[in-house]
Amino acid sequence: MIERINVCGVPVDILKPENLDQEILEILAKPGTKQIVFLNVWNLLKARRKNDYAECVKNADLIIPVSKSIINGARFLKREIPVRYNPFDAVINILSVLEAHYKTVYLL
Repeated sequence: MIERINVCGVPVDILKPENLDQEILEILAKPGTKQIVFLNVWNLLKARRKNDYAECVKNADLIIPVSKSIINGARFLKREIPVRYNPFDAVINILSVLEAHYKTVYLL
């Protein structure tokens, strides 16, 4: 199960690596388009403002932290600590799940 916390007013998901496959399949079961955001510290700062990018991040189905600064920020704010992902490995894992279930993906 994905738990969503706020770090400086920006949502960040806590997703354990062993639950990644199950959560990707649950996201795929939802109707419509799906969006996964790999969030680094600079994008987190950009998402704090009121703009289109902030709206995009807040509406994403999955927000994966890729920066150690986000992890440290969550720890400093006494929030639950999310798991930091390597974007390349996470994309390969997501594509593997999609391939195993004969799904299609469009990368933008």
